Amino acid sequence: MRTTRDLKRLTNLTNLLLIGALAFAGGAAAQARQVDVRGTKPTASVASLLVALNGEDARAREGAVEELRRMGQAAVPALTEFLNKEKGPGRAYAAWALADIEPKNELAHQTLEDTARDGQGDEVLVAAVALAGIDPENDAAVPALVKMASKTIIIPSQKNMSRQRGAAFALALTAPGVRALTPLLSHWDSWVRQAAVFAFDDRTETLSRATPAVRAAVREAIPALVKALADKDKVVRGMAAEDLEQLGADAVPELKKAAASNDKKLAPAAAELLKQIGQG
Repeated sequence: MRTTRDLKRLTNLTNLLLIGALAFAGGAAAQARQVDVRGTKPTASVASLLVALNGEDARAREGAVEELRRMGQAAVPALTEFLNKEKGPGRAYAAWALADIEPKNELAHQTLEDTARDGQGDEVLVAAVALAGIDPENDAAVPALVKMASKTIIIPSQKNMSRQRGAAFALALTAPGVRALTPLLSHWDSWVRQAAVFAFDDRTETLSRATPAVRAAVREAIPALVKALADKDKVVRGMAAEDLEQLGADAVPELKKAAASNDKKLAPAAAELLKQIGQG
């Protein structure tokens, strides 16, 4: 399912950008996902998987979601009961699993929207990515994601930087999110600009699989990406160039305008990128 793939991309993205790894991937998750190759019953019971959703181990939570999703309709009654009774952070993960099984399930959809608006930390990211998978134009998570992605980091740590980068990544999954992400390319904080430009990189790499609305929103961001070629931060400049190169012909008109400008930093950077694209 696309939702599962996007959550894993979220994990991979933050793993690559930060020291260490988010807990969504690894041995515990692999053990939780084990299924007999002959198609027999899963290794864990529904009850034990539901318990894992409210636990502290993120690896176990991700593995439990994956296993519940694999169970399919057999897990729906238990997931429904869980969402109707439980009030803890596991609700976002249960709704994620239920939405993967039944994308039009109203309970899952409402739970994800409520969590995206009012949740805390990682559960907001889970809800946002799950919503993007079943309703690509949903904007329920945008305000919370913008707040997370633009939060000033005084003392960088794996946890807070993972959330910042993860929030930016989640914004890039929907058209409303992309439009909210674009202004962050010119944010005063370089960490925020880096998070935004990395999120655009992941989005431009997979743009052919995005919805028409998302592709249109990304094209609208091209002027901001071109402007970022002159950013004072080297990382932002480099990633903006990569984003624009991946956009190819769509970026050429704005790059030509920039190359012909009087901006002593932007003009040569745009001209050089045009050469790389083959339009110099």
